[in-house]
Amino acid sequence: MPSLRPLIWIPLLVFAVAAVGGLTFAAVQAFGAWRAFRGFRRQVVDGLGETTRKVAKIEDQLGHAKETVERLEQARSRLRKSLATAALLSSAAGEAASLFGRVRSVVPRK
Repeated sequence: MPSLRPLIWIPLLVFAVAAVGGLTFAAVQAFGAWRAFRGFRRQVVDGLGETTRKVAKIEDQLGHAKETVERLEQARSRLRKSLATAALLSSAAGEAASLFGRVRSVVPRK
């Protein structure tokens, strides 16, 4: 009867090679996943920092916008006063022109 030892060692060797190959494949895939996760995390953190900077810039611009609105309101108030003064002066000029027209109509011409 032939010896069974080689028949036992061959399947054990195939099993060992398959197990080592599978573990190696799993380790390589896990390392790739870990690198992808680190890259993703880095992008998220960088994106969060960029978003924070943009929000701070917008807040600063809103502060300037508030000051601009206040200046515009003051200018609008001055414009209303100026328009009221101009309307009053226009009315007075109209009255003066009317009076001058009546006086001129009475004065004899050559």
